[in-house]
Amino acid sequence: MKKSIIMKKLFYLVTALLMISAACNQKSATNQEKEEEKVKPDSNVVRRVEIYMDSYMNGMGKYRLKDYEGAIAEYTKAIEMQPESAARELFRLRGEAKHALKDYAGAIADFTKALDNSQRDGAIYYNIGLSKYESKDYSGAITDFTKAIKSDPNNMGNYYYRGLAKIELGDKRDGCLDLKKAADFNNPDAKEAIKKYCQ
Repeated sequence: MKKSIIMKKLFYLVTALLMISAACNQKSATNQEKEEEKVKPDSNVVRRVEIYMDSYMNGMGKYRLKDYEGAIAEYTKAIEMQPESAARELFRLRGEAKHALKDYAGAIADFTKALDNSQRDGAIYYNIGLSKYESKDYSGAITDFTKAIKSDPNNMGNYYYRGLAKIELGDKRDGCLDLKKAADFNNPDAKEAIKKYCQ
């Protein structure tokens, strides 16, 4: 847990430095002299980085206080400060806030923008699957939980919710197999669901 916090802080520090670096103005001293170009950061860029960092931190704080609408507003400000490809973590965070508000379509849209074809996509597919499950798109949920399992086969939640989605679609046999797999990970909800659906 501590390592992930450090990694997030490092990610945002590097992002901020890259934003500053990308927006620096390079001017030569004179046209006649061939001296090294001087790099001078643009004060507008520095201010944008400050706003970005404030918005990110405020969003995190508001989310922890369950002010999900406030968190969404802050994450949106931060997202607007950088290119979409660099905002994947912010889309994930904003998606979690939208999910908490039961805005499942908005959550799915943000989680989808957070995908980056990396190992962490398993957790994002889980979030997409959960939002689809909650919005009763059981077929879509099964697809996304299956993708999550391929990336993270040890997450019991993937099997649990995929099992429930299969049962909702009438596939009790395969649903119960998934619930049993989740129960093997000592998921107490899976054990209760087995009693309810699989006995």
